[in-house]
Amino acid sequence: MCRPHWFQVPKPLRDAISQTWAAGQIRAWSANCLEARRVLSTNSPSAIADRITGDRS
Repeated sequence: MCRPHWFQVPKPLRDAISQTWAAGQIRAWSANCLEARRVLSTNSPSAIADRITGDRS
């Protein structure tokens, strides 16, 4: 992730990503990364606008 996106991820999840990577826990790291992507896509400007307007693309 680029720096701006990385810091949009909640700190506990960023910490979990870093810790699981350092520990070599690839499955846990991968699951955490997928969760971070979900968080970012859920909170993107277009997703927020869709929720406000009721649009579902």
